Amino acid sequence: MRLIRSLRALCISFSMCLLGAAAAQGLPPAMEADRLLQIAATEMDKQDGADWKTVATALRDAEATGARMPVNFAYHYGRALHAVRQHAAAQQQLERYLREQGTKARYYSEALQQYSSVQVALAAERAALEQQAEIERSWTWFQSRWRGLGQHDCDQARGRVSAISRRARAINCDCDVEVITDHPNYRGMYRTTCEVRWQGNRLLDKHLPTSQVDRDYVAWSWQRESGESMRTGPE
Repeated sequence: MRLIRSLRALCISFSMCLLGAAAAQGLPPAMEADRLLQIAATEMDKQDGADWKTVATALRDAEATGARMPVNFAYHYGRALHAVRQHAAAQQQLERYLREQGTKARYYSEALQQYSSVQVALAAERAALEQQAEIERSWTWFQSRWRGLGQHDCDQARGRVSAISRRARAINCDCDVEVITDHPNYRGMYRTTCEVRWQGNRLLDKHLPTSQVDRDYVAWSWQRESGESMRTGPE
């Protein structure tokens, strides 16, 4: 009797384990696929108010269950992917639908229209990428020299470069202070020269020089050691 009770308890325990494992696994693949397809269909019925990201995600997950998809699945999936701007993936799904279903497909005309729209979108993406690549190739290093800018010289030099080109980037500045000791009229004063290296783009700033890269800008300013400035012309 004791053995029988032990076996019965073991069977009950084993059955509970199986039920727990089944619950943890969720719905069978076919049912889960139907649930997800239902979500996608409900959302698509909203027409202009449809959340296409939700549709695309539901269709992706439905296919991932491994269950057999409806005949027109690839068309709806391609349509959803196109709506969320995943154009390359949309093209694959629409091509799949047209190849598999042929001219007798229920959404044959609509699929062709979607496919044409996808081609236009892909062409626009390629053009945008080519334009961006051309812009990146057009960045040029410029070397500017600013003389006598006064206190906070690099700040002023960067500001002047930005005034030349609002698109300027990677502005590097190095200022050198020259103390005047050999001129009787300027002894005890100093003058600064700032070398500024920066990148400009002629496609973005049409007014940038097209031939001369190095520029020497003169804005003489003599400063006393106390910080007082006295403007003068170039030597």
